[in-house]
Amino acid sequence: MAIDERPRWMKWIWASVAAHIKIVSDSMSLPLLVEGIDDRQPKNVRASHAELRINGPFIFELSHDYYEVLVPINILLVDYMVGDSLDAYRLQTWAGTFQATMDLPLPIYRYGQDPEDDGTFLECLKVRKTRDGGIRIIHFGQVARMGTLDTDIRETAIDGMFAMYLAPTRLGYHKSRSASDSIIMSEIAGESI
Repeated sequence: MAIDERPRWMKWIWASVAAHIKIVSDSMSLPLLVEGIDDRQPKNVRASHAELRINGPFIFELSHDYYEVLVPINILLVDYMVGDSLDAYRLQTWAGTFQATMDLPLPIYRYGQDPEDDGTFLECLKVRKTRDGGIRIIHFGQVARMGTLDTDIRETAIDGMFAMYLAPTRLGYHKSRSASDSIIMSEIAGESI
């Protein structure tokens, strides 16, 4: 008898999204704080950084044992711009990089420390398009100035709603996928087989 995975979806979504976004932030040498997970110490937030916020998931049963899972994801970028920075467009570069990443399917894996957290692929979150578009970038501009340090603090947010569709594995869902489905999903997730 397979175990009902629904209670674990939130953990797997949070862990997978955080791991994926961390790879992107690390590639830009930009520290990442995951809200609700990482420690918000002054040393962590008094330098340029990104803050990942994940809400939900909001789960709706569309049909018997078939679910729509909605996940709002927001990344706040904080840029401490000291003096006459050599890269005045650094914040926009970061925002564009995260926007491009979030426009692609975000793979969700069964991450965690429990026995059922085997690291296998679950599904991909995909941008849920609205009449306003997909991934939004919201510029807040200069939000503070630290005069003694000649530092401007600027902020920008990248925001999107993501969706995936799941059938619980208590019916053997993930164990019964065909090899061709696994290859297609692995290619979407950017894995090589």
